[in-house]
Amino acid sequence: MTGITNPAEEYFKDGGWGWDGTRWRKDNLKWGYYDRWAENLGGVSGGAGFYLASTVAVPTGQVYVANFIFIRNNTGARGVTLEWFNVAGAAYFCSWVAGLAISAPLIWNGGVVLKATDNVSVYMAGTVLNDVMEAGVMGYKMLVT
Repeated sequence: MTGITNPAEEYFKDGGWGWDGTRWRKDNLKWGYYDRWAENLGGVSGGAGFYLASTVAVPTGQVYVANFIFIRNNTGARGVTLEWFNVAGAAYFCSWVAGLAISAPLIWNGGVVLKATDNVSVYMAGTVLNDVMEAGVMGYKMLVT
């Protein structure tokens, strides 16, 4: 018997086949959830301005999807606060505010796909030495095979 029920047919050789409604075709891409992604971007300010970028390298065969970014200063109310994505060498600002009250967070929610060399950055102007900063990015990892 020929067709998908015969293990000798090409459909079974390498996997990755799907039914398009009329016939079996080789799938071009497998896309599936892999794991959570959470990275701490906080720390202690070294002086006037706090900047930190995510450093987790996106492995080959995966993309990371950022869903949530936040930053806040638990020590004082400071200046301009920014959150952005660096994608393929270009900066894409996703949120900013002129100033935040003490411990008030700047929060971004969305969904941006990051590949190798892409990252998430946070910045707060006007910080002083030893300001305690909380910041981070959360999302999930996807396998691309």
